[in-house]
Amino acid sequence: MEVKILEQKDNPLLDRVEVVAELSYPNEATPSREAVIARMSALLNTDKEKFVLREIKTRYGENKALAYARVYETPEIAKKLEHEHILKRNKLIGDEADE
Repeated sequence: MEVKILEQKDNPLLDRVEVVAELSYPNEATPSREAVIARMSALLNTDKEKFVLREIKTRYGENKALAYARVYETPEIAKKLEHEHILKRNKLIGDEADE
């Protein structure tokens, strides 16, 4: 899987960086969320606990997708600002809500 950062915008008000990336995966299935999180967090040089993958939009008939992510200053800020189902999807909280 190849990852190309298309847009990276700093949002100091919410202590995060908003990222849009293009995923290219020729002759492969759509990559898992875990694989995308691992690759993008390594590319952006950040911890997985600070990284929230919001959405992966696949393109019909192509082996490409757009990934929308947010990188927070701390995991605590992410847990305050993101919806519970997004945090569960990114495995930042368990099935039982901490808050």
